[in-house]
Amino acid sequence: MSKHILFLLITFLPTLVAAETCVDGYEGQLNDKGQPHGLGRKTEVIVRGGDACLTYTGNFEDGVKHGFGRFEQSGGIFGEGDFVGDELIKGVINFPSGGSYTGEF
Repeated sequence: MSKHILFLLITFLPTLVAAETCVDGYEGQLNDKGQPHGLGRKTEVIVRGGDACLTYTGNFEDGVKHGFGRFEQSGGIFGEGDFVGDELIKGVINFPSGGSYTGEF
């Protein structure tokens, strides 16, 4: 995860409140090694106890986010863009306040 996205997540963690407990999981295509590859949806716990999660829907390559994808985070942060090696490198992030950031990360 890039330093910029990590900063954004940490900055807005106090606003994260999930309606349900989050559980890690993946649904989608796999490669011959059993790794996410192709189109899929992955949910990850980002706060201990499963109180907040990040869900990514998009392209994977050899187990990591790679290509175009969309993400949603508990608390109302969402966005989309181009991922390389599990990191958002270019796209848009929308914040619960109504603000957004568009550009490179």
